[in-house]
Amino acid sequence: LDIMSRYNLEGLPVVNSENGKKLIGYIWRKDIQDAYQKEIERMEIASNLASSISMKEDQKHLHFMEGYSIVEISPPKSFIGKSIRELDIRMKYGVDVLSIKVGKKSDVKVKAIPNPNHIFSEDETIIVAGEISSINVLRNLE
Repeated sequence: LDIMSRYNLEGLPVVNSENGKKLIGYIWRKDIQDAYQKEIERMEIASNLASSISMKEDQKHLHFMEGYSIVEISPPKSFIGKSIRELDIRMKYGVDVLSIKVGKKSDVKVKAIPNPNHIFSEDETIIVAGEISSINVLRNLE
């Protein structure tokens, strides 16, 4: 986008990486901006959701659709020292990590939409979303 703005371009050609002379198509500024805006909105929604799920001590889950829940849990011991990417949580367990809370009570920091390279530690609480049965599998891990 910077280059496009600097030179007042509406689109850029996309060429074959093996043969730099073969035009494959164009990427348009509007398409880039639309994709960027969708990602920003997704991040804001997740951040707002994570902030609003400041659950009470006695309420550690929120049902949002039949059979689905958002739950606050401690990471299983087998997760400690490993990254979200390494654990492949979505594929292996069928849940999404929405956010991570670090710290206790008065000094809690929320990491909305954590980076896949985030490494879990014992002082964290993870907020996950998914089917209740999948979340229960995750809860019962050691």
